[in-house]
Amino acid sequence: MNTLISKVQYKGFEPGEFTEIANRNLEQTITLIKNYPWEKERHLTPVDLTGPSVSIEDNEGNILKLGTGYYSHYKLYWLKAADKIYIHDVNNLDEAISVITDYYNRKNISEGFKPYKSLSNKKHFVTNDFIYTVTTKRILSYNIVHIFLGLPFIYLIYSSLLNNGKIDLSKGFYPVIFMLVLWFIFSGINLVFSVHYYLRSRNKCLILSKGIPTFYWGDKNNLKQYSKNDIINIKELRYKGNRNPYAYHNLFFINFKDGSCIIIPSLLISDNVFSNKMQKIQRVYIDTSFPWLLPKQ
Repeated sequence: MNTLISKVQYKGFEPGEFTEIANRNLEQTITLIKNYPWEKERHLTPVDLTGPSVSIEDNEGNILKLGTGYYSHYKLYWLKAADKIYIHDVNNLDEAISVITDYYNRKNISEGFKPYKSLSNKKHFVTNDFIYTVTTKRILSYNIVHIFLGLPFIYLIYSSLLNNGKIDLSKGFYPVIFMLVLWFIFSGINLVFSVHYYLRSRNKCLILSKGIPTFYWGDKNNLKQYSKNDIINIKELRYKGNRNPYAYHNLFFINFKDGSCIIIPSLLISDNVFSNKMQKIQRVYIDTSFPWLLPKQ
């Protein structure tokens, strides 16, 4: 019997976040659709490409998604392998299941579908793994501010040393030393902490999404599952001053009911992304003017 991958999204999930992913035959998929809590999930939920839905992937890279429509109606979104979306409004589940049945049986389902204009189409259909590790791209984006913050100081040092293309030390080393000290305070210390966070985090891995109530954290080869429901609060460093040069060295202290605590540095995941995924959990802020070292875990 023909089986296809089907998966589910619930209210509050982010693009690319799916659960209950499995190979199912037509009968199993129909049962999944009929048992889905459509009315509960559609309440106060905007109609969008990401939202309460059941998605089905065929073997050619096409994905058919059944989502909620306005009032008691439904919408079928059909993502083709060429990254084009087509939409079909249906009145009820029986009408949607009829199209899905033809889809399983590899029949032409194009009748009733109209082109749908949207940017970043695939992110709403393709499963994202939400894995956060220390990558080269993350290191560069994390430290780019250090580079630009240090450039004016490097230029001033260069200008103070050169006179018509020749090194001029007639004023002594004091201006140079002064500029080096300023550069280290406003930029060099950031690099020191970036290296420290890297050494503590290079073998770590975080798997975290917004809607799923569990996440994984630990060494890449030894991940441990945690439940968001077991978290008492999250303590986060909050830097004094709107222009604090160290403000992106965030540390997230996740405190659990059993007294344990894990510490995740912003080198793995930015403050905005982390906060979006943990927005329903109590947040406690630790006011600071200077970064903290990350202990071994």
